[in-house]
Amino acid sequence: MRKLTRAQHELSGTRRRDRERRPPKPTPGEPIGRRNLPAAVRRELDRLLAALRALPGVAAKPDQLALEFAAEALAQHTRALRVVLRRGATYQCRTAAGAVMQRARPEVAIAADAWRRAFTALSAFGLTPLSREKLDAVTPPGLEEEGDGPLDPRVTPLEEFLARQRQRQRAKGASPA
Repeated sequence: MRKLTRAQHELSGTRRRDRERRPPKPTPGEPIGRRNLPAAVRRELDRLLAALRALPGVAAKPDQLALEFAAEALAQHTRALRVVLRRGATYQCRTAAGAVMQRARPEVAIAADAWRRAFTALSAFGLTPLSREKLDAVTPPGLEEEGDGPLDPRVTPLEEFLARQRQRQRAKGASPA
């Protein structure tokens, strides 16, 4: 018995989405974000979109809400970090007994939580070094699988040095002495 295509299953009413190997591809296109976002969130969203343009095939229009949440977390982290840097990570207060006590600013916890949320979102979109390796995105034309020569991260400085030494040795051996 031959295997039916997805379209044939759809027509006959026997299509089962739970048995599909790959989920349907999202709508192509770049997410743009809402117009009424606060200025700080808009700046972070523009930075995220610029970074995602370098990774074609990663983000699509349905990812707009997730990108807005990531931008909001980054903006919140920036605001809290600005307060911590200006006023310090702790503040002094007096206890009921009259002693001076050092306490952590609430902005420290806010910044840590916002960073955790932002980092999780950035990882989901492949904007961290480790998550970028795991992406199943479209490779843009012009980028080879072998690397880009001197900027290839798989070539260490030692390997480059040894390759230059070998070239010099060949050049000395080939030239008439």
